[in-house]
Amino acid sequence: DYRRYLTDYVHLLNDDWEYSHYDRVYDLPEKIVMSHNDAQKISLPFIFDSKSTGNDRIPPPYADVHQSVTLLSRRCSLPHYWSTLRKKITFAGMSCAFHIFVNGRLVGYSDIRHVPISFDITSAWHEGENEVILVLYSSSASDHLRSGWDKQFRGIVSDIYIEAFPAISLTDLDYSSEPLNSEHTSWSVNVTAELSSSRISLESPVVRLDLYDDYKLLSSNEF
Repeated sequence: DYRRYLTDYVHLLNDDWEYSHYDRVYDLPEKIVMSHNDAQKISLPFIFDSKSTGNDRIPPPYADVHQSVTLLSRRCSLPHYWSTLRKKITFAGMSCAFHIFVNGRLVGYSDIRHVPISFDITSAWHEGENEVILVLYSSSASDHLRSGWDKQFRGIVSDIYIEAFPAISLTDLDYSSEPLNSEHTSWSVNVTAELSSSRISLESPVVRLDLYDDYKLLSSNEF
């Protein structure tokens, strides 16, 4: 398994999605909900048929309002110790445009293909059982910018997961080293850390870097 999923602060959402289908965008209900009555269950990855009841070719930059729409819904409960942490949902690989709703609240929209995209869902999430709904579209207004988009498959091609993180967290770390002499007995180490914060604080966070050779501590620095 991918090591990211071994932590207790990542919750994978690849199974138990309920499936519903509408022939046209106009057929979507005003309030995006799922009936949950004998709904078909699917797992990821998920590829759906992209059908249109209108013109086959829509001039840019417009999307086809007659395209079929797929709804996916999943109920989810997170560990109690996540309650004080911020939460984001990540789509590791989408091959379609989509809206995401959490507990009936619109969280975001994306038409980015095959690139990880994340949304902060903290304010929409509550204790107990929650519902995530995805509205999947087979085309979008930006598709004319992609060569051969009309011949590509549509759907979810990689994982979806929810991740918990504290108010101040380390989001990226870049490490490089280079020798300072030809004998390679002395080295320089360069580290760049990127932090994200969701709270206002007068205190600057501190990152400590410990360098070990097996279990022997060689250096310790704070920045």
